[in-house]
Amino acid sequence: LELDMPEVKLQLDQDQKVIGAVQREHDASHQIIEEFMLAANIATATELDDRQYLFLRRVHGEPSSTKLAAFGQFAEVLGYPIKKVQSRQTLQQLLRQVKGQPEEHALNYALLRSMKQAEYSPVDEGHYALAEENYCHFTSPIRRYPDLTIHRMIDEILERPDKGKGQSPQGLRQLGHELSLRERRAESAERELTKVKLLTWMIDNNIRTLETMITGVETFGMFCRGTDVPVEGLLHISRLGKHDYFHQDVPKFSIVGERTGVEYRVGDLLTVEVEKIDLDRRELDFRLPRPKQYGNTKKQGSGAPEKRASKGTAKSKKKESVRKAKSKKTRKKKRK
Repeated sequence: LELDMPEVKLQLDQDQKVIGAVQREHDASHQIIEEFMLAANIATATELDDRQYLFLRRVHGEPSSTKLAAFGQFAEVLGYPIKKVQSRQTLQQLLRQVKGQPEEHALNYALLRSMKQAEYSPVDEGHYALAEENYCHFTSPIRRYPDLTIHRMIDEILERPDKGKGQSPQGLRQLGHELSLRERRAESAERELTKVKLLTWMIDNNIRTLETMITGVETFGMFCRGTDVPVEGLLHISRLGKHDYFHQDVPKFSIVGERTGVEYRVGDLLTVEVEKIDLDRRELDFRLPRPKQYGNTKKQGSGAPEKRASKGTAKSKKKESVRKAKSKKTRKKKRK
């Protein structure tokens, strides 16, 4: 599965202060290098497996049927029905189909959230996303300790091929668990630091308005991520309008206004204003611009926010047309 998730690249000045942020390029040259790295990792894992060595694999379990079913429902809401949601080939075909479409990020993000996290383990579980039986991390021993353990094992095989078949299962299992935890901590710390840098840059440059995409909806509001400035914040449900009652529509992955029928759906594009930035909590709060901006009220597949006339307005227009027709008949009778 080739998930296309945008990565943030901070632009720094000579004093290491943020002067901007862009999404990392992922062109053909990057993809070629990735293919070489994948091939090296697969070849290494396959060789160790053929020699019946115990080693630290990079495993990725199959997603639960419940989460995949929820993703299939979400894709259908956005106008992309999936017949075989359990099939990797079908999912990859969907990712290619939405490439360059307004729903691309929303569907990639939703599919990622439906997947299990990859981890390090000596247990031969395979790698679901790569569709490989044997896989390990080998190409980056300078920055990743799991890769270093593989290099040490290969050195040992070359120098003393008759010594044994690797470490003990219990020791490798414990090491894999610890390294998986440390990996998640490092990724979390990196995300937090990036957000602090971006929020500081927004304060310094008095950024008040952002173009965003809705990435998630909850009972209390929705999360929006900037399309140009890749930072995520909360648009609380109380900021959607005082003259309507909004509630979460779980099957449609949206928040809907009961009186107006206005709908905000995951994947919709939305212009928001910055209401509050809390650096200590690393929180960003949004509000809708004034005059009020409405969410998506079109049929499936539309991401353009648009206001829809309420039922009351339609009834008023109908009454007015009936009144004019009666008045016209009365004038004709008087002439006769």
